[in-house]
Amino acid sequence: MKHQTIVFIGISGAGKGTQANLLEEYFQSKDDTRVYHIETGNLFREFLKKDTYAGHLSKKISESGGLQPDFLATWLWGGSLLESVSKEGEHLIIDGTPRRVSEAYMLLSAFHFLKRKNIVVIYLSVSEKEALVRLKKRKRSDDLDFDGVMNRFSWFAKEVVPTLDVFKKNIDIKVHDINGERSIEEIHSEIISLLKE
Repeated sequence: MKHQTIVFIGISGAGKGTQANLLEEYFQSKDDTRVYHIETGNLFREFLKKDTYAGHLSKKISESGGLQPDFLATWLWGGSLLESVSKEGEHLIIDGTPRRVSEAYMLLSAFHFLKRKNIVVIYLSVSEKEALVRLKKRKRSDDLDFDGVMNRFSWFAKEVVPTLDVFKKNIDIKVHDINGERSIEEIHSEIISLLKE
């Protein structure tokens, strides 16, 4: 299978991680091509565990449901990309990035530098009401504070949604808006169908 670059975008609770993991399993079942999966949320959670000045500052932002600064997000996923993508013919899955328009342009710059082709953006569209239900079921510590979650929803609408326009303006990138309120299996099946087009 030709190597793919997939970016998952969606509100907290949209199912980005679930679908990214399923896609990774799908790629691995088809051939022995390496799959590199960047989970920006996990990169931040690991960073917040560090007993450093920057780690403490970032933790305060996270606890309030705030949006982390561009430079920090880019440093985390950018460093991960540079250290882990070892050759051109690997699959790349990115989950939870970009979070701002400026970061979207940095991601495009990284794709260009790494000679990534076949770039597909999957926007999992889920209402805030449905996302809240899912976050309560997930029971992760950063999902339990209602005000923090609502702050995340607010900056998602203001900062993340406009990144889709950055990708749509690029003729080399396919952007798909997928109804994320269906079953996990239905969504996964649609994603696979879209990638085969």
